[in-house]
Amino acid sequence: MKAGTLSDNLTDYEELYQYHTDPLLEDTDGDGLTDYDDVKLGFSPLLKDTDGNGIIDSEERVQQTVTKEMKDPGKEGVTAVSVSLSIKGNAEKRVGIEDVYDFDKLSSGVVGLVGVPVEIGCDTDFQQADITFHYDVNALGDTKEDDLSIMWYDEANNWYQILDEDCVIDTANHTVTYTTTHFSTYMLVDSVLWYDAWRENIDYRNSSSGDTVKQNFDIAFVVDTSNSMKGNRISIAMTALGKFIDTMQADDEAAVITFSAYGTLKQSFTSDKKTLKQTFPSMYLSRGTNVNNALLTALSAFDKHDCDKRKIIVLICDGDVNYVQSTIDRCIAGDIQIYAVNVGYAPSHAFLNKMAEQTGGEYYYAATADQIEAAFAEVIGDTTDQIDPTDADGDGLYDIFETAGMKLANGRIIYTDPASPDTDGDGLTDYQETGIVYNVDDRYIGLGHSINIKYFAMRSYPDQIDSDGDGLTDDVDDRPLMVEFSEVAKLNSKFSSHYLNIVGNDGTTYHGGNQGWWEDKAHFQEGGNKLEEQVKLELDKYYRLWHMGCGTIAMSDAELYMTIQNSGYSLSVSNPFGSDFQQTGVCTEDAYQQYIEKMYDTKYAIADDVVNRNVGLYPWDMESGLKRFLKANNNSSRNVEWARYRRDTFIKEKQEIVNEIEEMLNKDIPVVFSYNTFEEDDGIRLYVSLENAKNDITTNNDRTPPSHYMTIVGLYKYASDQPMQYKYILEVVSWGKVYYIDYDMYAKNLNYFSNILSVY
Repeated sequence: MKAGTLSDNLTDYEELYQYHTDPLLEDTDGDGLTDYDDVKLGFSPLLKDTDGNGIIDSEERVQQTVTKEMKDPGKEGVTAVSVSLSIKGNAEKRVGIEDVYDFDKLSSGVVGLVGVPVEIGCDTDFQQADITFHYDVNALGDTKEDDLSIMWYDEANNWYQILDEDCVIDTANHTVTYTTTHFSTYMLVDSVLWYDAWRENIDYRNSSSGDTVKQNFDIAFVVDTSNSMKGNRISIAMTALGKFIDTMQADDEAAVITFSAYGTLKQSFTSDKKTLKQTFPSMYLSRGTNVNNALLTALSAFDKHDCDKRKIIVLICDGDVNYVQSTIDRCIAGDIQIYAVNVGYAPSHAFLNKMAEQTGGEYYYAATADQIEAAFAEVIGDTTDQIDPTDADGDGLYDIFETAGMKLANGRIIYTDPASPDTDGDGLTDYQETGIVYNVDDRYIGLGHSINIKYFAMRSYPDQIDSDGDGLTDDVDDRPLMVEFSEVAKLNSKFSSHYLNIVGNDGTTYHGGNQGWWEDKAHFQEGGNKLEEQVKLELDKYYRLWHMGCGTIAMSDAELYMTIQNSGYSLSVSNPFGSDFQQTGVCTEDAYQQYIEKMYDTKYAIADDVVNRNVGLYPWDMESGLKRFLKANNNSSRNVEWARYRRDTFIKEKQEIVNEIEEMLNKDIPVVFSYNTFEEDDGIRLYVSLENAKNDITTNNDRTPPSHYMTIVGLYKYASDQPMQYKYILEVVSWGKVYYIDYDMYAKNLNYFSNILSVY
């Protein structure tokens, strides 16, 4: 059946007899929606305001769902991603869901990733949307369904935010859903693996040179709970204290002592961070500020705790200090340093500073409540977060980072060589690629936990010359972690990069057949009016091969390619190439012409009563002919169908046909396709190079046939600087040469005769 005259995805029959619309207009009622979109969204294509509510149909919000299947080989787990939302217009044209596994290297490397990351975008406003990941339970491996969670990439903060507390897991239907108000890059992850990657920061305390023993801490937190700490001082102090506890490593231990009129041991030494934090709610305020008694309580706790770690007291106080020298002497004798934080009480300055100085600690003054956290950050930097600054190779990156490892935002850890300033040899120093370590407060890491995070926001990977594998080394790549170009799929010829090796009579090796070779055999010369051309086509098969043989050649070449690639396969006609052509893959032009003429006579003939020069070989002859070939050679893919997706919408057609092309190429099956238009000046441009097709650079060697059968032998994908902007390029063979087609240009004219021959 003929497609819609203006390709609005309604056939002329549907427009004339079912919906009574004008086949010459895409938008019969002028409401801003195409006739197809009106029908798709439940509106009348004959009324601007179908429900008569005063709002034209194109301005009405309609609840819709867009689903994209995920078919990335080797990255199974997620089978499809759906987006449900209420927007104006047809969501299939306005919402994009893009598999970015081959492009976004940082997201593709997320710890615990299930399936592929997807970039989701929408070109119109919406209030909220449900994102649903459909998963294959049999592809989860050791991941439990209840541990699945959706994650999104917060580009502004360079952080992957897990959403396990807000996701809905439906194990009956194998889906995970999250409701969002914005779009970004989303992915499905194993929340346990992600949490395990982040629950402990890398310990950078030990010396990179190995000359000193790794340093661990015994910390006594001594907290003033007198009435003067009321208001937000005590709450801010507890928050700061919690962050300090988060910096503790597995071998660190801490005790908690509170004091007012006297000191109280709330928790003896333990490495359990949760247990330490559980003392916070029991810190009640009362009268008195007996610092000395609190210090004695801390010393007693140290006496009962035998270890060889570095011992410190973190003292938080905002009142009078009863300084007792004998207590300080005990600290000095026990090699216990005091780090004193004065919370806004200037008269205490002298005594607290003296305590710190005598014990080898530090004194910090927080004049306001807002400065308490800043003071604690300094304490942490001087104690548990103190880093060895040794840099043996002088690359600007501390050796301890290189040897202990650098954690990325995606949870992965990278190691570099401390003896080489440029580990991967790409011309950039390790520091230029890694940058500095970031300390970030209170990041949620999943399973109900938030901690201070330490990670590197790397420009590129210092252990890889080409971090994203796009062929550009990191020193010249503007986006070294984002692939701009990817070979999606390509035929895997076992003989050469040529589709077919046909040696022409002029000595040139061609990639396939050239219908121009039949010009010399044609009984008629070119020229004359359309009637004369029709008569010539009816009378002479060689003239038909010369002018309309592209379909015959494309189908015959596909059979020849598969026969050469598969030992044991036989041609559909007697072999004119000699007994060794399957071993060498080489065919001569004369033998090739004999082969095509035999195929024309027996399988792929162009009707001698042809009246439409735009059609040539009929699709149904292609279907039946290739089915017979595949069956005769016991090929597992025997379903052959032309224009398999022609009844779907344009956007769906576009992506599904791309997926079909990819699957066939991965099976090493050539993709015969056609471009057809009844407008002579609307031909499809065949570019002479991949870069020309990407950048729309035209040359005199390009070709622009209005109607033509060709063969797809490769599929490529480009990314742009804009979100959701990807371009597919088809590598095609025709007239014995390789050309490249911008898939968007081709897809805009998809119809029954502009389509592909699917083999599945």
